[in-house]
Order: sequence, then structure tokens, then C-alpha cells
Amino acid sequence: MNEKEIGELRRHFRADKSNITHVRGCYVNEKKEIISQFDQSMALMGPEESEKLLGILRKTLSGTLGKNLLDIPFETRQVVEGDEHRLLMALRDSELRDQEAVEAFFQRAIRSLDLEGNTKI
Repeated sequence: MNEKEIGELRRHFRADKSNITHVRGCYVNEKKEIISQFDQSMALMGPEESEKLLGILRKTLSGTLGKNLLDIPFETRQVVEGDEHRLLMALRDSELRDQEAVEAFFQRAIRSLDLEGNTKI
């Protein structure tokens, strides 16, 4: 990924250009326990709430490549045969309705984090 591609992604995280229709997430405490989950349609959010969420998404892509943003290369075989790829495809294909896949994703994300206080995933 290069700076131009990152900029293009950031531009899609705007209310007038976004095709994000649904958001799922969870809140995690410092013991890595899920304390709450949310499952919300973007269409049902007010403009302020949806802009706040899109702002958070834009912020995840801020920084510079090699410093705050890391490019992690994968071989095609790793992607196609990997558990991570199967999990992401299950989430995409179920439109985030497969509760088992959502839980598995949350647990993988939680295991990879160093938590200080409550965190939103």
C-alpha cells in the first residue's frame, strides 16, 4: 500500500462517499473481557454519530508509512490458505450476521492488543 492508496481509503470514510452500512464492535476491559457489544446500522445513526464513527475510521489511517502505518506483506498462499482469510470472508459473506465468526474475530483482536483500561474494538 502506498500514500496515494491510503489517501483514497481515507476519502471514502466521509458521509457522502461511504458505502459502510453496518457497524459491529465491542468494549473490552483491562482483563481482556468483553463487557459490552454493539451492532448498529449506519442508516439509523444520526449524522453526528455517523460522522464521529467515520472520523475514528479516518484516524486509523493517519500517520506515515513505515512509522505509524505498517505494511505487512503476505504471500498469496498465506492469504488463501490462512485462517485469518477464512474468518474475514465468513464475516463479509454473512454481512456480520454470523455470531460465531464475529466472536472469533473479537477474540483474535483482543489477544493481539496490549490493553490499558477499557478499549473499543
